[in-house]
Amino acid sequence: MAPDAVLSWRPGREAVAHEVYLSSDRQAVADGAALVRIVTEPSLDLAPLALEYGKTYYWKVTEIGDTATPGVWEGDVWTFSTGQEPDGGL
Repeated sequence: MAPDAVLSWRPGREAVAHEVYLSSDRQAVADGAALVRIVTEPSLDLAPLALEYGKTYYWKVTEIGDTATPGVWEGDVWTFSTGQEPDGGL
């Protein structure tokens, strides 16, 4: 069974959508090459992505606005690590 996680963030005031980037490769996230999904709410459930135990992941959110110029605001790269797989035979 894969670990569950939910990413959440504080949205920008003018944001109408959020590009969420996630990978165990920091550079892929920083370069914008690891797009996972575009969402309209400031959160993303990672359960369907089958994260692996004992790994470090990098993520960022790029905010998309529909009225302001520029219409895109790239966020910082963040990190989190999943714990070790729990023992199943206790």
